[in-house]
Amino acid sequence: QDQSAATVGPQSDTGALDVCAMLTDAQVEEATGFAVVSKEPGGGQGFADGSCRWVLDTDASDVDTAGFIVSVQRPGGRAQFDILASEMPHVPDLGDDAYRQGDSIWAVKGDALVVLAYSFLSSEQGDPGTVVLPLVGSILSQL
Repeated sequence: QDQSAATVGPQSDTGALDVCAMLTDAQVEEATGFAVVSKEPGGGQGFADGSCRWVLDTDASDVDTAGFIVSVQRPGGRAQFDILASEMPHVPDLGDDAYRQGDSIWAVKGDALVVLAYSFLSSEQGDPGTVVLPLVGSILSQL
């Protein structure tokens, strides 16, 4: 039996949302151009049902600050999204709706909200706010 399918997905053994399992290191490196140094649960938005912090090898002077945090809220994500959506620049073609707020992307699909906040300032791949969009899309596809 193929074990790889069992390790990727939104649910952990405890039934909690396992956000760290929703992206592979290869997906992250392909999108950002940086290797993954570490990933660990937590560090996300206080309202989230699950979150994960990725640290990237960006050759920055302080490696602990270069990376991104993904927070997922479901159910109730749509209401959280709607609070700020009208005030922020729209991001097209991502989930049911999405916007950019500072150094973060907020995207909603159904009643699930994904927030990806990034802390690397540049990438050879381009604008960090743009290079992380495929990662948000991948997570949305699993919700």
